Amino acid sequence: MYSAGVAESGQMRRTEAPVPLVAAWVQTERLPKNPIPRIFGDWMKRGPESKRTLELVNLLRKKAVEEKVGIWKRAAEKLSRSARRMAEVNLYCIDRYSKEGDTVLVPGKVLSTGVLSHKVTVAAHKFSASAADKIRKAGGECLSIYEIVKDNPKGKGIILME
Repeated sequence: MYSAGVAESGQMRRTEAPVPLVAAWVQTERLPKNPIPRIFGDWMKRGPESKRTLELVNLLRKKAVEEKVGIWKRAAEKLSRSARRMAEVNLYCIDRYSKEGDTVLVPGKVLSTGVLSHKVTVAAHKFSASAADKIRKAGGECLSIYEIVKDNPKGKGIILME
């Protein structure tokens, strides 16, 4: 810092040590483990935090290695995203891209927009109540991802939708 007084030679005179370029709080306080900035007083989330989702992701990764099946690995990657990027699939998409008797895996939530015109088995992380009703009325079946992994560990004939 420099004083406001003027020295005899007309130059500013130095009264104390210069302030370092690094902020003072960095020197005095311990830095957080996570360098991602705070938003609204909380750390930014980077993935699922619910115990159920984390267990499901671990199960899918384990099955992918045990059975050497890529579909479980891809489903685990898609489920491990943040909730904001979680897949949401409407019934009209399932109806358009599947045939009678297919098994569809949705690593996210199934929503009820549209009509299902054929019998389809749908396995998803979550279902809206009206989507589950429409699937059952069409003669289809609603399963959790746990059930589909148990019933079909090799992942044969499963369509992954996002």
